Amino acid sequence: MKTALLLLVTLRAALMAPRKLPHVPDVVFPPVPDDARLSSEHLRLLLETNQDPEVQPGLFQGDMALTNEMYDFWRVGLRWDVMPERMWQNSTVHYVISPLYDTSEYVTIYNAILTLNFLTCIKFVPWDGKADDFLLIWPVKYPHGCWSYVGRFGGPQIVSLQPPDEQGPNCLGDEGRSIHELLHALGIFHEQSRADRDNFVDIHPENIIPEFQVNFNKESLENTTYSFEYDYGSIMHYGQYYFREANGKMLAVIISVMLASVGSARYVPYVPEVLHPPVPQEARLNADDVRRLDEMGQDPEVTPGLFQGDLALTDEMYDYWRIGIRWDVMPQRMWPNGTVPYVISPLYDTPDYVTIYKAIITLNSMTCIRFVPWNGKDKDYLLIWPVKQPKGCWSYVGRFGGPQIVSLQPPDKNGPNCLGGEGRSIHELLHALGIFHEQSRADRDMYVDVKFENIIPEYRNNFNKQSLENTTYNFEYDYDSIMHYGQYFFSKTRGQPTIIPKKENVKLGQRKAISKTDCLKINDLYGCLSKSVYHNRKYYTLCDILGY
Repeated sequence: MKTALLLLVTLRAALMAPRKLPHVPDVVFPPVPDDARLSSEHLRLLLETNQDPEVQPGLFQGDMALTNEMYDFWRVGLRWDVMPERMWQNSTVHYVISPLYDTSEYVTIYNAILTLNFLTCIKFVPWDGKADDFLLIWPVKYPHGCWSYVGRFGGPQIVSLQPPDEQGPNCLGDEGRSIHELLHALGIFHEQSRADRDNFVDIHPENIIPEFQVNFNKESLENTTYSFEYDYGSIMHYGQYYFREANGKMLAVIISVMLASVGSARYVPYVPEVLHPPVPQEARLNADDVRRLDEMGQDPEVTPGLFQGDLALTDEMYDYWRIGIRWDVMPQRMWPNGTVPYVISPLYDTPDYVTIYKAIITLNSMTCIRFVPWNGKDKDYLLIWPVKQPKGCWSYVGRFGGPQIVSLQPPDKNGPNCLGGEGRSIHELLHALGIFHEQSRADRDMYVDVKFENIIPEYRNNFNKQSLENTTYNFEYDYDSIMHYGQYFFSKTRGQPTIIPKKENVKLGQRKAISKTDCLKINDLYGCLSKSVYHNRKYYTLCDILGY
């Protein structure tokens, strides 16, 4: 890591030397539409009420430098038909990152640029000293906070990212806010300003600082076209408390019952609080045994009491289990065309909904599989739901047919359960795609020791290995797999490990992110790697760069 940072600093110095940069004053005056102009007292109020750093600049909607002409045509993306000159030519964006940032801040901004370069056909390239139009990514002191012009403005163009100070991380706690402002610079507006937003969120003007209510206006429907559904998880969406009048008040964004908001177009089946998912004969337990798991404070992937804790599995499928289902034996368990319709329960609150949605976006970005919102017509789809019994995190394995539960227990007084981050959601969604636990591989004894004496006796069969005759492995054993048991799963006494790695300095059971091998495994299973040489290179690269 130190070597990488040294190389980055050296590169930074080398790139900056031959170029004379324009002078960037501490105080700049970006354009603000007439409807959104405010007095200096009102701007000071934003700082005094401790608003979000995307709110503090006091520009249009907080962080957007916009002319009156552009304001007349605003929508989620600029009206390119009206002002094509605002689009970056050949999708190429020259940029300079200010030398005033320290190394860690520079790396954060650079990671945002790499992300957009990797996930899109747009190319951010270091300014060559000649291009007339380029981004100056700079820590401007006023307007304070995170802000950007919208689209290509012409000449050197500010993207202001305030570095951390004693008040907090400001715009550079991670790459998220940098991505947000760079998307503005490409021409993208805020998600909640869509003309159709009232179908999805409720705005509470009584909670908004009166002078800033104009920032919650919608776009004109006549200027608006949408190729994509409303996106609660958008990095371009306002936070729930932006421009609040008092700390702690619920403001602006409240997720409506998403399914109800589209009326009768989608009928969601009734989901009872208590379900009885299938469990193989060899793994069935009585209610007292399952209750005991909860009383012992076991992991939420253990408490459901299904096969291996969190797998709903028939006897037929159990006979052929391996890292991926035997598609040659039961191809009907694979999702056709790698497309998985889904519904996220309206019972989840906003942060939990976003956590689940991030897991879906991750899998859509790193694989050729496509999770798509259920259209109300497809027969087979996932119902991501907070089922009360079996409680915990669990899923069917592969496509089961009809509406199919993925159960993700939300946080409660005991802890985050399945939604402390997107890791457990990814874990259960991979089960729904057909992936089993890593430690059940037939060759696992070469890599881990299972301590049967430490396992609750009734659950020792959850540590059985797969049959070697039904098993093929295209990838090495993965200690980092998001599908691996944790070290204390099903332990009969707190602190006694049930599974120990043979390799030193290895931690089992991470639920932070999909690993490189998990990513390759699911891409291999669904034929993403064999589509073409291009796809093979694409998904190997994605897995290598974005995998844990």
